[in-house]
Amino acid sequence: MLKGLRQVASALAMPSRSAVLARGLATKMPEMPTCLHVGQSIETTRSFSPEDVQAFAELSGDFNPLHLDADFAAKTRFGRPIVHGVLINGLLSGIMGAQLPGAGSIFLSQTLSFSAPLFVGEPVTVRATVDKFHPTKPVVELKTISLDKDGQQLMAGTAVVMIRPELYAASMDAAKSK
Repeated sequence: MLKGLRQVASALAMPSRSAVLARGLATKMPEMPTCLHVGQSIETTRSFSPEDVQAFAELSGDFNPLHLDADFAAKTRFGRPIVHGVLINGLLSGIMGAQLPGAGSIFLSQTLSFSAPLFVGEPVTVRATVDKFHPTKPVVELKTISLDKDGQQLMAGTAVVMIRPELYAASMDAAKSK
């Protein structure tokens, strides 16, 4: 019976990064940074099509016509459909889980302030910057911002993220040696 349980456990186990890439299961596995420092940042830019916004509405259940109906949106102060703010925020989740702080990171909390809309089809740039480390726990605070194509702020906030203990230790050691 123990042998059978081990086989089941082995089949359910998370494959290694190299195994996933070798089997073609993912084109981008999360990076494994070895050290973080205050001021370190990463950003990504993309646009959301009407199809992306529709897919998000279907996944989230947010069918507000402001996002989906051009005729309805034309009668609002925005004049045209806008992207769900939480969809934009999803890009930050992608950065944090795949690049900075990277694999193994867990969102603990986040504050967001929305200051302007992102219109469907327009590019948005999101950036996360290491702001500070917790003095005794593997936790980092990141400043987050989203900008439109003209550099106007759309969204800003702070994210508190738990990081891998070894990443925290290496980051703290590097900060002490400066």
